Amino acid sequence: MMNKSNFHFDRIVDPKETAYILGVSLNLLSDKIEKDPLFPARKQITVRKFGWLYSDVLEFIQTKTKEGSILK
Repeated sequence: MMNKSNFHFDRIVDPKETAYILGVSLNLLSDKIEKDPLFPARKQITVRKFGWLYSDVLEFIQTKTKEGSILK
C-alpha cells in the first residue's frame, strides 16, 4: 500500500496550457522560451503530441522569477 504522504502527483501540460501558465503566446513559447537552456525538455506523448511536466514548468517560472524575467 502506498503511503499518502509520499504520493506525488504530476501531469503533462500541452503547449497551449503551458503558454497560458507562462502568460505568453504559443509563438513566443516555441520561438524563444523553448530555446532557453533552463526550460525543461519536452515529454513526447505520441508521434504528434508533446508537453511538459507541470512541476518542471513551475520550477522554470520560480527560477526565472529570481532572475527577474521569464524572457531573459
